[in-house]
Amino acid sequence: QEPELQRALERALRVREGARRLLPACSRPEQALETTKTLVLCDARVVAAGGELQRRQEARLRGARRPSDAGPGAERVPCRGTVCISDLRIPLMWKDTEYFRNKGELHRCAVFLLLQVGAEIHDTPTVLVDRTLTDICFEGAVLFSEAGPDFELKVELYSAGLPGGGAQGSTPKKLATRLSTSLGRSGGRRARAALEGGPGSPPGTAGTGALLLPPPGAPGAEGPSGAPLFCVLRGPDLLCYGSAHEAEAGQEPTLTIAVTKDTRVRAEPGGCGQPPVVAVTNRLGGEEVTHALVAESAAEAQRWLEAFEQHLYDLGQWKQCCEELMRIEEPPPRRPPAP
Repeated sequence: QEPELQRALERALRVREGARRLLPACSRPEQALETTKTLVLCDARVVAAGGELQRRQEARLRGARRPSDAGPGAERVPCRGTVCISDLRIPLMWKDTEYFRNKGELHRCAVFLLLQVGAEIHDTPTVLVDRTLTDICFEGAVLFSEAGPDFELKVELYSAGLPGGGAQGSTPKKLATRLSTSLGRSGGRRARAALEGGPGSPPGTAGTGALLLPPPGAPGAEGPSGAPLFCVLRGPDLLCYGSAHEAEAGQEPTLTIAVTKDTRVRAEPGGCGQPPVVAVTNRLGGEEVTHALVAESAAEAQRWLEAFEQHLYDLGQWKQCCEELMRIEEPPPRRPPAP
């Protein structure tokens, strides 16, 4: 992902340079406003991407200095999750004379948000605000696809005054209001909210591949003898399908085996020339229940064991976010501002 991050940094630098050249040539206030917004967005992306690249470089240097006899799992990294932010609403407070009596000067401004998770930054459409509104509403959804379990969401609110009811050429400035658990608290010029929460999507597929149901009479035997299964680790379950096509088509799995942070998984060698077994053990109703699935080879059994270890680690990191898979639709592309 580092080359992709480097390309994102270079792209933000190019767009920022273009916006800087375009700004003096803007003949309409609306154009100047959108161009300045682009500058603000690109500045934030350059800082975020540059900081992330430096952090990864420092992590590599620390890893190079680390002793080679580090314990197992020392380099394990939790999987990424998806965070979706939608329907943001900010309540407004007006003076009685302005809102109820409709007196005084009509104040108008253009407002937008920058939202950041890690090195990923998105903006919202610009919203025009005056005293006829009781809330600032940012409709639609913002999607972050590379969030870690300890992610932090940062929200910055920008405002540009529009004197005389028109879009005059004042540039966006950060509102001198701090967004925290309650709005309206006096703060600095940098409006920032650090919010923590769960992702929209728990850990994805940690392992996929073929396993076989054991022959009748073997521990945990279910279904027809030797029936091949295409298995997928997803969220709190090991989903076992009759084929890869059934899994891709979204059909009901032939067998579902619960996988929680308390699940125990081990690979057992097969006796008398038999293939190895992947045993998945859960405690149900005070008793231990083991599903023994036959791997195609010792290497395949080891691959599944490593996939289970990573998946159990992910479950422990994401915690309750893994209990239910949430479907998140890709937001439609935003229309460019009117010329």
